[in-house]
Amino acid sequence: MLNYLVPVFVSSFKLISLLLIFPILAGYPMHFLSLKLNSISMKSFNRSFIFSVLKWPGTIVHELSHAFAGLLSLRQIKEVVLCDHDPPLEDGGYKLGYVRFKFNPVNTFQEVGCLLIGASPILAGAFLFKLLFEKYFNTSIAPDLSLFTCTFEFSIQFFQQSMGALGQACMNGMLLLINPRNFTNPYFYIFIVCTFLLSISVDLSKADINILKIGIKPTIFIIVATNLFIHWFYPLGEVLVHKTWFFFFTFYFQLIFAAIVMAIIGGTMIMFLQILPFGK
Repeated sequence: MLNYLVPVFVSSFKLISLLLIFPILAGYPMHFLSLKLNSISMKSFNRSFIFSVLKWPGTIVHELSHAFAGLLSLRQIKEVVLCDHDPPLEDGGYKLGYVRFKFNPVNTFQEVGCLLIGASPILAGAFLFKLLFEKYFNTSIAPDLSLFTCTFEFSIQFFQQSMGALGQACMNGMLLLINPRNFTNPYFYIFIVCTFLLSISVDLSKADINILKIGIKPTIFIIVATNLFIHWFYPLGEVLVHKTWFFFFTFYFQLIFAAIVMAIIGGTMIMFLQILPFGK
C-alpha cells in the first residue's frame, strides 16, 4: 500500500505545484507591481479626470476578464459595471468597475472556477502584453528550452537550468526593449502607452483574492482524489507533469517578464506624467 500511496502523493504534489504553487509565485510580482503603480497614480492625480482616463481602459480589460472567466465557470452574470461614477477607494486605488455573479457554493465546478475568476485579470493582462510585445517586436516571448538537458524533476540541476533559461530570455527581451531604433518608430510609443494602461489595472482586489482562495481547496482535493483513483491503472499525474511542464514553464516566464517590463514602463510613465501640468 505504501508503495502505491507514495508515488500518488508525489505526482499530486508536482501537479499542484504546476497548477497552483508556481503560478501564484510567478503571478504575484505582476499583482504587486500593478497595485503599487495604481496607488502611486492615484496619489499623483487624485480623483481627477486624468486618473479616470488612465484607469478606464485597463478597468475594461479587468472586468471583462472576470465576466469571461465567470461564463467559462458556468456562472450567471448579474451585473457588469465598467465605469462607476462614484468609485470606492479600495487597496490604495479607486475601483472603477465590478462584476457580480450568481454563485452556487455546492457546485464543485463553480468552486474550482473561482481560481480562474479571481486570477483572470492577471491572465488577461499577461496575454494582452504578450500580443503587444510579439506584434511590435515580431518575435515570440519564450525561454530557450534547448538549455534544458533534464526532464521535469525537483532537483538542483533543474532549478539551475530553469534560472538560466529565465535569465537568458529576460536578457534577450530587455535588449529588444532598449534598442535605440525603437525611439524612431511611432508604434513603439503605442506599445509603451498600452503596456502602461495594462500595468495599473491587472492587480487583484481583495474580493478577487478571496474568490481565488475559494477554488484552491477543491482543486487540490480533485487532483489528489483523481490520482488515487486512476494511478492504479495509469500514472496520469506523472504523464500530465511530463507532457505539460514546458508549456507551463513558458507561461510562468511570460508572467515574470511582463511584470518586469510593466514595472519599468509604469515607473517611467508615472515620473513623466508627474512633471506635466495635470500632475498633482
